[in-house]
Amino acid sequence: MSSSVRTLPGLLVAAIIVAVAWPAVAVAQPCHRWRIVEEYPVGLCLPLTGQHWSRRLTVLTAAGDIGGTQDCLGGPSRPFIIRNGEFIPIELPPGSPSGTVTDISESGIVVGWVTGDPGSTAFYWIDGELTLVPGPYPDTPYSLFEYINEAGQIAGRAIEPELGVPSLARYDLATGAFDVYGPAVGPYVSHPKAIEPSGRMAGAFRIPGAGAPHRPFVETQHEVFVPLELPVPGGEGEARAFDEASNTILGAADGPDGRARASIWRDGTHSFLPMPEPSNWSRLDGWIDERQLYGAAWMVPEGVRTLVWVDEGVPVDFREMIEVDYPWWDAWIIDVAPDGRALASMEYRDFAGEYRYSTLVLEPAAPRPGDLDCDGLVDFSDLLRLIARWGPCDGCGYDLDGDGTVSHSDLWTLLGHWSG
Repeated sequence: MSSSVRTLPGLLVAAIIVAVAWPAVAVAQPCHRWRIVEEYPVGLCLPLTGQHWSRRLTVLTAAGDIGGTQDCLGGPSRPFIIRNGEFIPIELPPGSPSGTVTDISESGIVVGWVTGDPGSTAFYWIDGELTLVPGPYPDTPYSLFEYINEAGQIAGRAIEPELGVPSLARYDLATGAFDVYGPAVGPYVSHPKAIEPSGRMAGAFRIPGAGAPHRPFVETQHEVFVPLELPVPGGEGEARAFDEASNTILGAADGPDGRARASIWRDGTHSFLPMPEPSNWSRLDGWIDERQLYGAAWMVPEGVRTLVWVDEGVPVDFREMIEVDYPWWDAWIIDVAPDGRALASMEYRDFAGEYRYSTLVLEPAAPRPGDLDCDGLVDFSDLLRLIARWGPCDGCGYDLDGDGTVSHSDLWTLLGHWSG
């Protein structure tokens, strides 16, 4: 500890620089660390059939519902949910061999789509009852449901006869209205990525055709769809998460070097987040809390990695935020529920040398005291952060002893947990 304390005078100069340049955070939350509370092996024997199934979990709610899809030896996909620990298959109608769960509301309404003749058809499922919702045009009944809000409004896709391509659509459970917005966004293939409590949507669209660029859009007010600013003219981008309360959109956009980079749009203004290196691309997928954003990057040579950007700074590898004892393993975030629990996929080599695959349910664990950048260590980076926040800091994550001030007592706490 004493050697660390002797470095403080020199660090004070650096801290002044950090204090000026560091992004401001109104209320800092402790860094999330997760512990595994449930594990679902990919390969399971479905009761009563003796068949071997692969379960892919896709969505997790704060109420505890989990949705997913199971595949039998490469055969048809069957949707299901896990509620109160019980596996509940969603029975498909005759002529629909496959189905997919895409989202679940906190009130337990499940949405997705089934396949069959003449194509995909959207569905919602409430308390064991499945209802199919074909597109509003008899000649082109194709439809998909992708996201649902608590008001029962669903973002999806449908085909307008004059366009002949999937277009942005919104369905209202209360009224049964199915509105399609191809002309509003343009004659484009549209991909909704979010629907907010008011029903506003965000996502991406592209002109039909091979190699056509994707462009992000947001619904600024009801049925007014506006393309988002792109930093590189002629580049690509997509919106992947939307918070209408702060008018903030997360996603990706091409940078000057041609690589897609994790991006934020606030009130329509674009900014990049730090690019992990070496990587081919990065993107943002959603919020963990006010301080932390999660997303992905294609790291060279490892491949796709889930990353967490803390205070919009240099990203941290998600694997450093969970405790796993296997000799080798990898993990990726699938979904984060509003209560901070996460759904993640993991592949690993067990102690017998066998490769296995699982889906994990993770819940927030107590953060390591002093780990302010969420990298699993208490080191000089955390020390700089703490000194940069020196002084009144009521309710912030840098106030380690909770007395409303970042002071010497917090410094001693941090140094007492020093890991270098």
